[in-house]
Amino acid sequence: MPGFAPTQGHLASSLCYLPHALDRLTTGEARRVMLLAKGSLFLGRMSQLSDGMSVVLERNPAR
Repeated sequence: MPGFAPTQGHLASSLCYLPHALDRLTTGEARRVMLLAKGSLFLGRMSQLSDGMSVVLERNPAR
């Protein structure tokens, strides 16, 4: 997959695919793209905080 990051499981690992996702959305190859990343389980257990994200990008149907 283009944009692969060796730091899988951390928030920054999904951002590497963002330029490729935007390219696919603008050219029409994709209608929706979901970026999903989870944080470190070890740090989450230590701090009692969750660090994760999911973002759905959708193509603008008007264009």
